[in-house]
Amino acid sequence: MPHATPDTHDVHLALHPDHSSAVIATISTPDRYLARAVLTEYGFRPTGDNSMVLARIDHDEPHHAEKAAFALRQSGAIVEITAALQEEIDTEWTYGNAPTHWTWLTREEIREATGEAQQIHDDIAAGRLVIHLHARDNWTTLAVGTYTGGKSVHLHGEDHLRTEETDYTSEAEAVADFHRRHTVAVRPGPAPLTDIERAAGEALGVAPPSTAPTATPMTVAAEEASQLVPVYANGPGDHEALLNEFFTTHGEWEKWRPHDETTIASHESLTLRVEFLHDAAHGDSLWTIAAYESPVGERHWHATATPATPVEIMRVLLNSLSTEDSWPRSFTCARRRRWFGWVSAS
Repeated sequence: MPHATPDTHDVHLALHPDHSSAVIATISTPDRYLARAVLTEYGFRPTGDNSMVLARIDHDEPHHAEKAAFALRQSGAIVEITAALQEEIDTEWTYGNAPTHWTWLTREEIREATGEAQQIHDDIAAGRLVIHLHARDNWTTLAVGTYTGGKSVHLHGEDHLRTEETDYTSEAEAVADFHRRHTVAVRPGPAPLTDIERAAGEALGVAPPSTAPTATPMTVAAEEASQLVPVYANGPGDHEALLNEFFTTHGEWEKWRPHDETTIASHESLTLRVEFLHDAAHGDSLWTIAAYESPVGERHWHATATPATPVEIMRVLLNSLSTEDSWPRSFTCARRRRWFGWVSAS
């Protein structure tokens, strides 16, 4: 096939001027709908009536642009690839931070792995995978999310290294296990965008989500504005003040402090006990609540909460412990499941 000139090509493919590996497709054919459909199949996204951009988190855009060009030519379109883009297509390169086991993988096997990471990224960006929580684990990011109408998953890693680590049939089970594994490192919502994700979004003309709090209109009362923030998304608050408040308002609980590190609250029935660990460190149990069959009986159940637990949740729970009559056995189990699905309980 003769080399197309700029005046005769139907689709022009070139490197993006502001992104190191993204590819811009300029469509000049009258049948641009067919061209757009083919390009969309290979990951291009529209940025104008006659332009589309391919921006991936694995920096493998030249390879996928070549595949798109082949499909376009098969459909009868005349495609021009610039010399700079063709050079990138012909150049094989490796990832500088590739996992050790990638050493034994072929290029196609690596592309399969990065393609799965790209699909996770696309699903999150399109709202098909909703991220509930994230956490930092030393050098990488972890997350838990749920596919629309489908399974819940734990995710491990960032960008082209992100993988699905564990599958769950229940969102509640996935979230509870995520809290159990990562305790005080857990944060609400998705993690901040990486530099690679931000660059890809900018190339596609997608504005990054704002991390600044939304301004509250002057006409909205402060009490109404505070209700917009879920309790679980609040900061931990002052647990020491909550402990003092609890003893002040609940005279049926006896306070004693066996040593400087711990305060014990014992209910007058001798069947409920709360232990508070002052200056609890990362991963420690700040609160431990235990219920017993009788004053001399076996422990019926116990639950723990970390220093990151919002103080408002603990206040509601402690208040519900105020009288023995408020904790019939069937209700005890229900409350334990409701409040401590994300902490240890036995």
